[in-house]
Amino acid sequence: MLTACCRGCVSCSHYTAATFVPIFLFQQFTRFANAYFLGISILQMIPAVTITNGIPSSLVPLSFVILFDAIVTAREDYNRHVADAKDNAHPTTVLGADGEWQTIAWKDVRVGDILRVQRGETFPADILFLRADTEDGMSPEACYVQTAQLDGETNLKLRTALAGTVDEFPTTEDLASYRGKIRAEPPNGIFGRFTGTIEVRPDTAALPLEADQVGWGVHCVLWGRRGA
Repeated sequence: MLTACCRGCVSCSHYTAATFVPIFLFQQFTRFANAYFLGISILQMIPAVTITNGIPSSLVPLSFVILFDAIVTAREDYNRHVADAKDNAHPTTVLGADGEWQTIAWKDVRVGDILRVQRGETFPADILFLRADTEDGMSPEACYVQTAQLDGETNLKLRTALAGTVDEFPTTEDLASYRGKIRAEPPNGIFGRFTGTIEVRPDTAALPLEADQVGWGVHCVLWGRRGA
């Protein structure tokens, strides 16, 4: 059980259809050059100070520059929305309430879900490594992960599960009946650091968790993926 609840939806876009115009214009006119020429255009329309017969001649090139920037920005943000939708629709396998594995989209992953990730798959969230399942049944406490998308390193990194979780969850039925507690520190920008605890059973002492246990195999979601 976890006290927090968060969807696995990722969003890298900066705008929505409703917020694009006000936010974009605010960003444009916080730039000194755009604000300067807007001020000049306003002065050109004031009869007492105009030297252009009230015609805001500076407004034409300013409008062209802002319109061009708006088109480029809107196109880039549209591409972000497309990429977000593709990521959020990516399938993953989660243990359902009925004790059966089922396929859902990344956006539907919740904190506390137990996931199964196959070799070579990308992971939908920050997750706690519970155990690995191999064809030969060897080394259920270890797996190797690649973090190139996070730190650019392509070498494989070892992740080790706690002996308590390996021994406690040998079958799917054991995973489905899990009623312990996991406590994790809030998300932060320090990659490679993690502190938390896990209670394998309600009547047992909490075991400490470190970054070595934040890995992938059969695992429990710790944090959602809002933002990127």
